[in-house]
Amino acid sequence: QVQLIEHYQNAHLFIFPSSAETFGNPLIEAMCYGLPILVPELEYARSIVGDAGIYYEEDNVADCIDQIKSLINDTELYISKSKQSLQQFQNYPTTSEWFDQYMTLIR
Repeated sequence: QVQLIEHYQNAHLFIFPSSAETFGNPLIEAMCYGLPILVPELEYARSIVGDAGIYYEEDNVADCIDQIKSLINDTELYISKSKQSLQQFQNYPTTSEWFDQYMTLIR
């Protein structure tokens, strides 16, 4: 867990290329650290990341690279997406909140 935190803290962006997810916990984790999120243009990604995401055409490596370059070359875009990532993270409960909600449901 400590190493994972270090990776998030040292990263500049987060690429999640999955085309088969139903819910990607790493997306939530990356948003917690304010990382711009690059994901394929798919329903699961939109539902989790929302407007904070930077979307590329599924299975299109060139499009993904273009989106990475846009972040590298546009500081304002990078900062904006980082802030949006942190804002989107606020839509999700903390671990303690989630656990309390879960315990309430099973009682």
